[in-house]
Amino acid sequence: MTVTGARIAPGQGTEPGQSTRPAVEERQVDLLASLLLRQGQCDGQTIERGRRVAAESGQRLDKVLIQLGLVTERGLAEAYSTLLGVPLTSPGRYPEAALFPERLNPRFLRSARACPLAVEENVLVLAMADALDGFTPAAVAAATGLPVRLEIAVPIELEAAFGRLYPEGEPAEAGEGDSGAALEEDAERLKDLASEAPVIRLVNQIIGRAVETHASDIHVEPFEDRLRVRYRYDGVLHEADSPAARLAPAIISRIKIMAKLDIAERRLPQDGRIKLAVRGTEIDFRVSTIPSLYGEKVVLRVLDRSSVVFDYVKLGLPPHVVEAWTRALELPNGILLVTGPTGSGKTTTLYTGLTAINVVSRNIVTVEDPINIS
Repeated sequence: MTVTGARIAPGQGTEPGQSTRPAVEERQVDLLASLLLRQGQCDGQTIERGRRVAAESGQRLDKVLIQLGLVTERGLAEAYSTLLGVPLTSPGRYPEAALFPERLNPRFLRSARACPLAVEENVLVLAMADALDGFTPAAVAAATGLPVRLEIAVPIELEAAFGRLYPEGEPAEAGEGDSGAALEEDAERLKDLASEAPVIRLVNQIIGRAVETHASDIHVEPFEDRLRVRYRYDGVLHEADSPAARLAPAIISRIKIMAKLDIAERRLPQDGRIKLAVRGTEIDFRVSTIPSLYGEKVVLRVLDRSSVVFDYVKLGLPPHVVEAWTRALELPNGILLVTGPTGSGKTTTLYTGLTAINVVSRNIVTVEDPINIS
C-alpha cells in the first residue's frame, strides 16, 4: 500500500503517528505562511496574530487563519496547491455516485473532509480540504487497497458534493395535519444536523469573517439551488462564497440555536441575540429570522461594543456640522432626524450627543427596541 503525490514527504512514511511527522508538518505550515505572504493573501501582522491564537489553542496556523476569516477558503486551497504541487479539484471532478461505499464510511469522510473522486490507472484520486493531513490518505489507501493520489478541495464545493453523494435526508416541512410528535421529531433532526462539526465550523467561520472584516451585518438567504451569504460594509452588501444549498436548514438551525430561538417554528418571524467571544472580545449579534419562499432568511447585526467611541472626530464629522448639531441639542424643544445606511454611525452619533448634554440637572430617557448600547 502506498500513497502517491507531493503530500507525503520523503522519509515521512504513511503510518499515522510516525515520529518525523510533526517536524515535516511544522515545516510545511511555515512554508505555507510564507507563500500566503508572497501571494498577498494576508500580511505579516495577520500571520503573527494567527500564530498567537494557534499557540494558545494548540491548533495549526492554517486552520486558525480560516476559522478567524483571515484568509478565504479558496485562497488557502490555492496556496496548498502551489505549495505541494497538487492540482486543485474542480466541481466537475466529483463523481456521479459514491465510490467504495462499502469500504469508506461517510461519517469518516465527512469528519476528514475527504472525498474519493475516481480510480485512474489503478490509483484512487482523493480530494481533501486539509492538504496537510497525512493520516486520512493512509487510512483510505488501507481501506481500499489502492494507492492514493491527492487533489486539493475547496471546502464549500466539497460540502456540496457530500450533500449529493451521501444524502442524510432533508427534514420535511410540517403540514397542517402533522402531529405534535412529527413536529418534535423534525425539530430533533434539525438539532442533529445543526450539531454536526462541519456545520458548526462553517457557521463559526461565517461569523468570524464578519467580525474580522468589520462587517455591520450578515445576510443568509436560501434560494432554490443555493444558499447566499452576504456581508454589509458601509451600507453596501457584498456576496461571499456560498455554502451548498442542502446545508441551508442546518446552518439556519445552528444560528437559531445559538440565538435561543425556536427551531421548530419556521413560519413566523423571530428575534434573538447571540453573545460570542471573537478575538478575545465579547461581540453581540442581533438575530432576525423571517420566512421566505425557500426557507428562512436570517440577518445578523454585528454589535462590537469595544469599537464604539463617543467622539465627533472619530465619527468623521466636520467642525461646522458638529457646531450646528451641538446648537440643535441645546434647544429646549424640537426633533432631530438622523438618517443614513446601516452601520453609518447613526446610533453612535446620537449617543455622542446625549453624552455631551448628560448632566445632573437633566433627566434623559431613550426609547429603544432593542437597546443598542448598554
